[in-house]
Amino acid sequence: MTAIALAHVNLRAAPPVIEKLRAFYCDVLGLAAGPRPQFALQGYWLYAGDRDVVHLVADDEAALRNAGESTFHHTAFDCEDRPAFEKRLQANRVPFHVAHVPGRNLVQVFLQDPAGNGVELTFREG
Repeated sequence: MTAIALAHVNLRAAPPVIEKLRAFYCDVLGLAAGPRPQFALQGYWLYAGDRDVVHLVADDEAALRNAGESTFHHTAFDCEDRPAFEKRLQANRVPFHVAHVPGRNLVQVFLQDPAGNGVELTFREG
């Protein structure tokens, strides 16, 4: 038995940060807020097509509980149309840098969300 795919990323933060994250992931990356079970804590499930890929949870105690303990680096999304994404990032004043994967037709665009979490956008080119 083995894991077969990444299911979702869960980010927890204070409610004002969650709202900034929701706006970023929807407005900049193009995800869409969608159905979410009625959990005790408020939040959002953000979808890429029909898959919930980012779970945001409003949790006032999360920052205190996790301070300095995370080894999280980034979440990667397979994407299309790099020029359009780069224009959207520039229009939203989101700094980013581009890297080419050696020996592969992959281009990576690296940036950070409003909470400082790393985000990688991967484009198949060539």
